[in-house]
Amino acid sequence: MKKIIFILIIAFVLSGFLYAQNPPQNLAVECIDDYAHFTWEAPGGSGDLFELTQHDGNANNAYFQNYDYGYGVVYDLSGYTDVTVEMVDFRHSPWGIYGTWDYSIHIVDWDTHTEIVEVTGLQTTGDDIWELEIDLGSVSASGLVGIFLEAMSNAPADAYPCMDGDGVTDGASYYGDLSDYSAFTISEVGDFLMDLWIMGSETDGIVKAKKFEANFGNGNTRVESSIPTFDFITLNQTSTLRDLLGYDVYLDSVFVENTFELEYDFFELVNGEFYNAGVVAVYDEGNSDLVEVNFEYTGTITDDIVIAATQLNSNYPNPFNPVTNIAYSIKDAGNVTIEVYNLKGQLVKSLVNEVKETGDHTVIWNGTDNTNKSVSSGVYFYKMVSDSNVGRYTSTKKMILMK
Repeated sequence: MKKIIFILIIAFVLSGFLYAQNPPQNLAVECIDDYAHFTWEAPGGSGDLFELTQHDGNANNAYFQNYDYGYGVVYDLSGYTDVTVEMVDFRHSPWGIYGTWDYSIHIVDWDTHTEIVEVTGLQTTGDDIWELEIDLGSVSASGLVGIFLEAMSNAPADAYPCMDGDGVTDGASYYGDLSDYSAFTISEVGDFLMDLWIMGSETDGIVKAKKFEANFGNGNTRVESSIPTFDFITLNQTSTLRDLLGYDVYLDSVFVENTFELEYDFFELVNGEFYNAGVVAVYDEGNSDLVEVNFEYTGTITDDIVIAATQLNSNYPNPFNPVTNIAYSIKDAGNVTIEVYNLKGQLVKSLVNEVKETGDHTVIWNGTDNTNKSVSSGVYFYKMVSDSNVGRYTSTKKMILMK
């Protein structure tokens, strides 16, 4: 038995932000005899997805923004462990100038007043609305973290989008020159309508993420210092669980099967050919990105293959959506056809029409017809005919496509 273990590079296929669900990790393929053994480890990271809200939700005003200035809120994330900053929501108003506006998001370590990362290439989607779940890229953060919007459209003295405030004039939203975060001052508008989404775990039962609020002392006299003294107030928090439900396995970007295991075996591979084995972590709140490994199949093939009988097996999974596997065995080499029919007996798809050697075989149907159009849900039949020099074998079985 020959075994070859490949050390492979993971390639990420981006499919849009899906609630920051972590993908499987440490993918590998081992070639054993006549199959490839695909393995992976459970997704890294832990904790829940938290939405942190520090305003009353009522848009009472909007702040006129300037170029090279940032507008946002500072959060205290010290009540969580293993934190990654995932998404931000914010509300903006047009102030009579309508359109879509370019902007960036700056993530700042407020303990040191240094920038962690700038998220660029962003643009608003409407006027006088909430921009929801803006992807921040799963940035690791801890302690005091500032989230600031930089408006980049219109004129330097009046840049857009204009961030909305909630009219609480003693709030803690910040604005300032992006070249010097330590000089940020308190906004006159109040609490900017901005929510932060983080992934992490609470260290205890108390919600410790907080925003800053100015300590005004006597009356409503504003603190003049550029970095005034602040009191903490508790944030509203919503938690979204991330239950892992299983894994979707792919071969060359085509779905093969769902499994609860951390492994899968690929059969019917060709020696010397290169393949992509892929897997997606399936969560109750969305799926992870697809991660793949490229490998060359170099398994050994047994010369004396003994097949008891030519046979068409049940497809799996069944019911399915939209991909299913049809396995069959050939005892005596000959021409094999496998075709899919609808309830009316009309031919839908020709899957196999060629000479097959002795052995076990599998063909995949992806729920399309001979013109590659997706077919509707319902009952279908697949028929196999094998002609060899010792006779003919025919078998028909039923399968159900459910969308």
